[in-house]
Amino acid sequence: MATIKRGDRKPDLEIIIGDDDAEADFTDVTVGMVRVLGELDGVLVVDGTPSLVVPSQDGKELTVTYPWGVGETDVAGRMWLSVEVEWAVDNTQTFPEEGALLFGIERAPGDQ
Repeated sequence: MATIKRGDRKPDLEIIIGDDDAEADFTDVTVGMVRVLGELDGVLVVDGTPSLVVPSQDGKELTVTYPWGVGETDVAGRMWLSVEVEWAVDNTQTFPEEGALLFGIERAPGDQ
């Protein structure tokens, strides 16, 4: 599980997604087609557009870079992350296809 200290906004979040069934082709995916979502204790705290998306050469994986926004890392705990790709209007696919990616926000030095 990747982690960041509570209140830190660097480094940017980097997620690599893929399609287990190899049906998705990420070759032509652009930043405007992607949304990063994160829930902490059942509350949606991340809902934004990444700064960069880079498909693998074969199009089977997509590296998504998301800059943390103000307040998104203010609470320590386990965050469940997912990435949505909008292939066309009203045609959205969520990755990972089952479950979510676990990310930790650790207490900062001096936290109680």
